[in-house]
Amino acid sequence: MTVSEKWGDLMPRILSACVLLAVGGGALWLGGIAFGILVLALVAVIHWEITRMLTPLSRQAHWFSAVFAAGTLSLTLILSPLGAGIAVAIGVLIQRSFFHTHKTKGMLFSLAIVACGYVLLSIRADFGLAMALWVLGVVVMTDIAGYFAGRILGGPKFWPRYSPKKTWSGAIGGWAAAMVFTLVLTLFVDLHQNQEWLVLMAFFLSFASQMGDISQSALKRACNIKDSSTLIPGHGGFFDRFDGVIGATVAFGLLAHWVMY
Repeated sequence: MTVSEKWGDLMPRILSACVLLAVGGGALWLGGIAFGILVLALVAVIHWEITRMLTPLSRQAHWFSAVFAAGTLSLTLILSPLGAGIAVAIGVLIQRSFFHTHKTKGMLFSLAIVACGYVLLSIRADFGLAMALWVLGVVVMTDIAGYFAGRILGGPKFWPRYSPKKTWSGAIGGWAAAMVFTLVLTLFVDLHQNQEWLVLMAFFLSFASQMGDISQSALKRACNIKDSSTLIPGHGGFFDRFDGVIGATVAFGLLAHWVMY
């Protein structure tokens, strides 16, 4: 592999990341309705991409999937916890009917994506801007460090069956970057949590982020496609870009009850 082939996707990735950072960062800073609209839009778009992957011959299924996903997430925000759980259960079952292949896998991803949207909104509302930035920062640092460590150091593959480009050097680099990022952040920003727990949790969120990435890669391989869409230059689709966020936020939702209170 030549140098240009090895780093050919770097500039489009940087430019796209800057645009995503500007839009997402602005909405996250504003919070409230602005952030809510952004999260709803992301949940809808990612469902649109998934349904195009799993139901490629349909001209309508991906649109129905996007609308139902946004509607399901909206209901979780206004209903009681029990009602929200029922709405999500019904919502993902409806989503399953939109998928023509890999129905169960698609349903589980739909559940994870809706959960991701709910947890993101909850973090911003319940824990504040700093905590939301930390969670997303862990994912970003994992991705950046994994990209450069894997490209520079190479070495044995992490899980070649599902993600042939991922290496152990990239995985370990991502874990280390997430924990160092957390350690440095807590020196300057009060997250109102125990520093040691946050550093340990950063490792688990980093690992969950990578598992989200690998799980998404496995689904793409099952569908025999390279990218979930071509909406983001250098990154593919929004599902490609936010698979790590999905994994990390779902893990945060599962761990926060024991760690963050």
